[in-house]
Amino acid sequence: MAHEADVFAQIAAQVQRQYDKWGVQTHTDHEWYAIELEEIGEVARALNQLAFPGSQNPDEVAANLQDEIVHAAAVLVAWLDNILRRDDTGGEPTG
Repeated sequence: MAHEADVFAQIAAQVQRQYDKWGVQTHTDHEWYAIELEEIGEVARALNQLAFPGSQNPDEVAANLQDEIVHAAAVLVAWLDNILRRDDTGGEPTG
């Protein structure tokens, strides 16, 4: 992938922004799933805005789509981190 390093850097930066804003998050898998679905909904909204742009600037909408994809990926990373922290403690939630 030509942009792999940039992709992972963007995701890592977003993960850090989420940690800075929310701290280390501890949720059940069902809660993580709901959080991820909300992020995927924002990706879907951006896709619809690209398909039906109306008065919106297409470049801004395309940039928003990329941002929302990064946000969705960052939530998945945080979810995986939460699972690994659970594994490290024998299944006990950690914060």
